[in-house]
Amino acid sequence: MKYNPCIYIERYHKVYEAGARFWEEPIPADASVKFIEKYDSLLPSHRKVIEFGCGEGRDSTFLTSRGLNVLCIDIAGIVIQRAKKLAKDRGVDLEIDFIEMNALSPGLKDNYFDLAIDVAFFHLIIDQSIRSKYLNEVFRVLKRQGYFFMCNLTTNKPIKIEEILRSSLGKTITKKIIVDGKEKELRLPVIPVWPKTLEEYVNEISNAGFEIIEAYKAMVNPIGYSCVIVARKN
Repeated sequence: MKYNPCIYIERYHKVYEAGARFWEEPIPADASVKFIEKYDSLLPSHRKVIEFGCGEGRDSTFLTSRGLNVLCIDIAGIVIQRAKKLAKDRGVDLEIDFIEMNALSPGLKDNYFDLAIDVAFFHLIIDQSIRSKYLNEVFRVLKRQGYFFMCNLTTNKPIKIEEILRSSLGKTITKKIIVDGKEKELRLPVIPVWPKTLEEYVNEISNAGFEIIEAYKAMVNPIGYSCVIVARKN
C-alpha cells in the first residue's frame, strides 16, 4: 500500500453524514497549550505561524486567540469548512487563514514563518521517504531560528510499516460521536498511522536540519500517548 494523503477524508464524510458537527470535541491539545505558555515570550511580536494538517481547527483557533497570525493548511476541503465555522464561532475568523492544500508540497515562501505546528499529522505519513520530504518542507518555510512544535502518537518499541499495515488494512473500529447532544456509535475503517519511538522522531527531525530543544513522551488529550518535540531551525 502506498501513502495516500486523502485516505482519512472518508472518515470525516462518514462522521458528518451521521450528524456529528465535529470528529471530536474542538478543544486544543493540552500539549499545544503548554507549549504556548512556555515559549510564547520567545516568539517575535508579529509572529507568523503555519499549521500543517489543521483538521477541524481546534489548535489553530486556540493559537489565534493567543495573538498568533496562523495560516492553516489541510488537504481535506470538508474539514476546512468546519474549521472556518469554528473560527467564526470563536470570533477569530478575521485573524486566521485556511487553505485547502497538500502539506507535502504547499508551494509557500522560503524562510517565512516563525513557527510551524504539527499536531497529529506526521504520524499519518506511512512512507519514510515522504516523511523526510515533509520535514524538509517544514524546514524550508521556517525562518532562521524559527520553531517547530510537533505532537504525534508514539510507541515504546520501533514498529515496521509492514506491521502497521497488517494490523489496520480492512479493519474497522467503533467511534463514539455526539449527535444532537447524544452519544452515538459509528463503525469506521482503521486509518494506518506510523507512530515512532521518541528516539526515532528525534533522529528524523534532527536529520532534517533541526536542533532539538525539548523532547518528551506524555499522555496528551485528546490525542493519546504521544511524543512532544520542540525544535529550532539552525
